[in-house]
Amino acid sequence: MSAADPGPSGGPGERPSIPARSMPSDRIAGGAWRHRDIGLALAVVVAALAVRYPFLPYESNDYLNSISFWYDFIPANGFFHSWQYGFSDYNPPYLYLLTAAAYFLPSAPALSAVKGVSILGDFVVAFYSYRCVRLRYPESRT
Repeated sequence: MSAADPGPSGGPGERPSIPARSMPSDRIAGGAWRHRDIGLALAVVVAALAVRYPFLPYESNDYLNSISFWYDFIPANGFFHSWQYGFSDYNPPYLYLLTAAAYFLPSAPALSAVKGVSILGDFVVAFYSYRCVRLRYPESRT
């Protein structure tokens, strides 16, 4: 393209303007989806909790054979100081969450606190899975 050629945008030597792509966050900020998406998210959360509710009192073999002992070990050995002992074969982030649950919910039953950590983790994973899908398919409404 020569200097005399006006180019696709009209001016000599100017770059063509690229139209801005609408992002899902732009549409949400504008309120186009807000009520429907919030209602759908709440319905999914309620359904997920309703499915888990009957199983809250269930003590799995994993809980009975290891996690309950770890949960009791953590406060008995100084919460954050308990990490210096090799008392568990689980990954450290899970133990950090168990420690936080034991520290911030000292009067909660161990089974409830342990299941609360797992349920919270399920929702965090679900949220970030949703975000990844929305980044990959921003225009999809399904």
